[in-house]
Amino acid sequence: MIYSDNPAEHLGHVREILRRRLRANHLYAKVEECAFSVNTTDFLGSVFGPDGLQMDTSKIQVIRDRPTPEPFEGVMAQPVAVTS
Repeated sequence: MIYSDNPAEHLGHVREILRRRLRANHLYAKVEECAFSVNTTDFLGSVFGPDGLQMDTSKIQVIRDRPTPEPFEGVMAQPVAVTS
């Protein structure tokens, strides 16, 4: 992921990374797996964009759709011993 404050600098940063830094370390990028000039991107379950870092809603949809558990009598009836 390459971030720049303005579009004019961004092209130079991309060229620097792809031409010099990756090649110098014998690393290569697959063009078909790259996305250029995008405002938002998914990365490790998060969405990076102009509004900042947000959770990917598709990753937490299962939690949202889960039914609320019903109370279980007896769970709170037993005291819990706390040791330090």
